[in-house]
Amino acid sequence: MTGIRGRAAAALAVCVVFVASPLPRAVPTEAAWADPEWTHGYAGASGAVGTLATVSPATITQCTFNGGLTATVDVYWTLPAGAWTVDNARLYTAPAGGNTLSDSGKVVDNTTTVPSGPGYKSTIALGLLGLGGGLIGTRDTAIVLQAGTWQSAEARIRVRQLAGLVGSCAIQ
Repeated sequence: MTGIRGRAAAALAVCVVFVASPLPRAVPTEAAWADPEWTHGYAGASGAVGTLATVSPATITQCTFNGGLTATVDVYWTLPAGAWTVDNARLYTAPAGGNTLSDSGKVVDNTTTVPSGPGYKSTIALGLLGLGGGLIGTRDTAIVLQAGTWQSAEARIRVRQLAGLVGSCAIQ
């Protein structure tokens, strides 16, 4: 028993010395940092932890399927209020039913976007394989606004087509 008491007393003495020893003082510094990233949005009203800001999505007003050997889909959309530009918009596509296209889909490269009325018209070239979806397929396409690491919710359409000859487009 003497051995256990001796070890306990030694451990207690080490703890007392450690706790009683002074901590080093903080040293003033001239360190600084800057964050060059900026974004657009507004502060979230919910006050929930982690909800610092919400980026409003684009609004899709209409979509039209144009069948043929050079099939296309015309998507008419507008930007939310604020300082967003068409350069912030990205189009993503993936097979229908996916959760978040901007995470799992691919960027749609075969797109032409031009001003149209109060917004824009994006023409997506489908061709015979319909955005890589095969001769018969259903794909979702989303417009996402991005600035740095910030991005909006997705504004989606669903395109159903048969070899680019017949098909439909619907706003999701």
